[in-house]
Amino acid sequence: MRPVVAGALRPVDGGWRPGSSDLEAVLPHLLWEVAQRGSQVERVIYRLDEWSHAPKQIRVGGDRVHLDGYHRQPRHTVSLLCSDGSRIVMLVVPTSVSGPAARAIMTNAGRAGNAETVQQLLGLTLTDMAPFTDPAVAQQRWDTDGGPQDARRPATDLM
Repeated sequence: MRPVVAGALRPVDGGWRPGSSDLEAVLPHLLWEVAQRGSQVERVIYRLDEWSHAPKQIRVGGDRVHLDGYHRQPRHTVSLLCSDGSRIVMLVVPTSVSGPAARAIMTNAGRAGNAETVQQLLGLTLTDMAPFTDPAVAQQRWDTDGGPQDARRPATDLM
């Protein structure tokens, strides 16, 4: 994780590979690491559909940290709001990524001057992300785009 510079525009500040989708179980270690670098996290903003369990708040080292889940939080990120008003955006590397690949992604995410987006860092394409991977959304798109060409449509002859 690189230091956050006030007013700096950046997609992410560092990378994190949690051991599970249970935010309550994995978050204390991340918050401890951030505290070791001099930032006290007061609030964590996460994407609701990426975590299996997350309470409204947790205690870390005697301090209460509020957890807020949103559907519009960018995918594969958590935002850490600190007591000094700074925000640290962490790339969340999926547990399905191999160890060596995860380390390379996290190294690149935390590199000074990094301007890569989350999608670039994870090597994602549009077809790797919802709505392209959601079968219900794909079916709806198929239906609204005309669906299958079949005999239900009236035949037309052109002369």
